Amino acid sequence: MGRVGEEGLRPTDVEYRQVLHRFTRHQALYQGLQRRLIWAATLEAPRFREVRSRAYASLLRMTQAEYDALVALELREAESFLDFFVGFFTETLAWNDLDAENSIWRLDLLVDGRRVLRPVAIERIVDPNPNVRALYPYLGAFSRAYRVRFPLRDESGQPLVDPQAQTLTLRVSSAIAHGELSWPVSLLAD
Repeated sequence: MGRVGEEGLRPTDVEYRQVLHRFTRHQALYQGLQRRLIWAATLEAPRFREVRSRAYASLLRMTQAEYDALVALELREAESFLDFFVGFFTETLAWNDLDAENSIWRLDLLVDGRRVLRPVAIERIVDPNPNVRALYPYLGAFSRAYRVRFPLRDESGQPLVDPQAQTLTLRVSSAIAHGELSWPVSLLAD
């Protein structure tokens, strides 16, 4: 059985970098000359998950069966959740607490600026390993990494993101800084 990464199965670095660029947004916020917040987020839409899975499988030289299982898991999660990978840097380390129950930050997802969704989970990725850093090269030495998960459906199974919507905006707010990163909803269907 072939391994991902052998001839014909390996995605090019160029392909992954292009897809990463397309699904990632960055913002740096300052007060005067003082850095308040530097952050980046990647929208983990189905297309991004597929290409990232190929890149990850290539890094680890997974078998085709392992890769197929990984993609199946990723696409199942994409049916229920809208996930973002977030790199977050604050000048003061104590301010970098997105996952804390009493965090100084409020994180929301706005759909066309009207519907506000709250995350169902914010998981800090403690000490991202070299594989994670290779996949998300915008993580700085002093950044913290988080996976932020929003629901795609309400309790009755109705979609929370209208297919006619235009924009998804990830918004972070605190007394320290207010930031917004936006993506076209059309990326969810690519």
